[in-house]
Amino acid sequence: MTLETRDFSRVGERLGKLAGPVVIIQEGNYPSASLGADIAAFLAGFLSTFQNHS
Repeated sequence: MTLETRDFSRVGERLGKLAGPVVIIQEGNYPSASLGADIAAFLAGFLSTFQNHS
């Protein structure tokens, strides 16, 4: 399975729609050239939907 940066944004959006408290833990040790962009995309997607129900 291969994920691209845009996939991390979609995952973040879906998780951001969940009701209730949320804890995000980044499990690591998977270095890649796109890691920073992937994390930024996930957080941007998450915040775009999570902030809408607070």
